[in-house]
Amino acid sequence: MIGSGIRSQVLVVALAPAIVVATLLTAVFLYGRVSDLSGAHQQRAHALARQLAANAEIGLFAGNQPALQMLVNAAMREPDIAAVTIIDREGVALAGAGNPLIALPAASGRRAQLQEVDGGERHLVLQPVAASELSVDPLFEGGALAKPRAPEILGQVALEMSREELQKLERALVSAGLLVTLVGLLFGSVLAVRLSRGVSKPLEDLAQAVERVGRGELAARVEVERARPLQGLEEGVNRMAARLEQARDDLERRIAEATVELRLKKEEAEQANVAKSRFVAAASHDLRQPMHALGLFVDSLRAEVGGEARARRLLEGMRNSIDAMTAMFDALLDISRLDAGVIVENRMDFPVRTVLRQIETMFTPLALERGLRFSVIASSAWVRS
Repeated sequence: MIGSGIRSQVLVVALAPAIVVATLLTAVFLYGRVSDLSGAHQQRAHALARQLAANAEIGLFAGNQPALQMLVNAAMREPDIAAVTIIDREGVALAGAGNPLIALPAASGRRAQLQEVDGGERHLVLQPVAASELSVDPLFEGGALAKPRAPEILGQVALEMSREELQKLERALVSAGLLVTLVGLLFGSVLAVRLSRGVSKPLEDLAQAVERVGRGELAARVEVERARPLQGLEEGVNRMAARLEQARDDLERRIAEATVELRLKKEEAEQANVAKSRFVAAASHDLRQPMHALGLFVDSLRAEVGGEARARRLLEGMRNSIDAMTAMFDALLDISRLDAGVIVENRMDFPVRTVLRQIETMFTPLALERGLRFSVIASSAWVRS
């Protein structure tokens, strides 16, 4: 999809100037050639009309119609002449040949200027025939300073030129111009296709390589060809991909090293945690021995005291404190065993009043020492822990 878009754009860029230039050159060439042919055709008509007018002067002056007719018949042998008519100053046709299609203007025989009528397929030229003035001797004509007189108009020559051959030449010229234009466009198209292939193929390779690099294929490379317009860009893309690949490898290496380091630190932390748990378990176990002995001493003291109420209450509080401390050491030992993975948890249901009673036993003596009253509200709730 990317390649087709690049190729079409390159083709448009390459062909558009060629089409515009070929069209403009062909149009200018054809316009110039057609104008030249039309001008040459018109000049030839004027020249033939002037020649006929010069040859018809004597015949018009003498009114010699056979001579004029011979002149007209001779003129018809010229190519492109469709009709010839010689008229006098009154507009009366004295001689003619061919099939005239363009109507003569009114009073055309009296006009002293060249006239032209465009009839589409034919071109009418009206050439006036003026009488020549022969100067014999200025002395007989009133002196050298006499004013020249306007030439006398004897009539006109009406010459119709057919444009059929001219139009054939124009059509042939247009056909040749179009053929040359088509050949030029074909040649330009071939060059444009080769140019598009030479430019779009490297661009397609570059686009595909960049797309592969974007997908994570950092090993993708562009084949670099020497003496190609995009050689520098191809080498730059390859250098970019190589640097990205090197950066990725460095990052992966650093991540691997960091992972190994974190794994070692985790193992060290786990070993330290296990050592801590073992230490706590050993300490808890060692502390339980004095507490157990203290409990035995309290029991022995209770037997010695006998029935004294105050002493028995104190000993009872001491016994409860010892039991609470023993329970705390047992819990601490169980926690250390849990951390060490020696024992697993055992969830069970028990009444809250058991915990509340232990709290009351632990903190009531401390409150009494400070002159405070410590009380615990009983509860019948059960919990799971």
